[in-house]
Amino acid sequence: MEGKGLPKFWYNDGGIIYRVGDQLYKIHQYLIEGTALDALDAKLPRPEGKEDEGLTEENPIVLNGVQTEEFEALLTVLYHRPVASTDGLSLRTPMIALKQAVKWDFDDVATNIALILQKRRSVRLDLTIAIMKCCI
Repeated sequence: MEGKGLPKFWYNDGGIIYRVGDQLYKIHQYLIEGTALDALDAKLPRPEGKEDEGLTEENPIVLNGVQTEEFEALLTVLYHRPVASTDGLSLRTPMIALKQAVKWDFDDVATNIALILQKRRSVRLDLTIAIMKCCI
């Protein structure tokens, strides 16, 4: 697996493979169920010979327009669900994760992150989510 995905976000028992930039990620399908990432996977056109998109390293689902740091911030939060605290994270990680959670319709995760940020930074929850939705 060397050179392909971060060990932190490459799970051999994962069911779906994404590529962001030059980085591969193999994650568990349950993390994205009911979100825009799940809808993206379901709506992807499957050209002949490409029916296995997202199932193999050679044919991952490519997320264009997403930065590696953004996707990794979201995965960090998703794999620590329920997000009980951000104490072990810099403020940058949950802020980036919040933007991605809103972008990909992880509503419960976005709300939870916003609540935690509100406690840590005295940020109003409604303004935080409204700003994130406007910026995406």
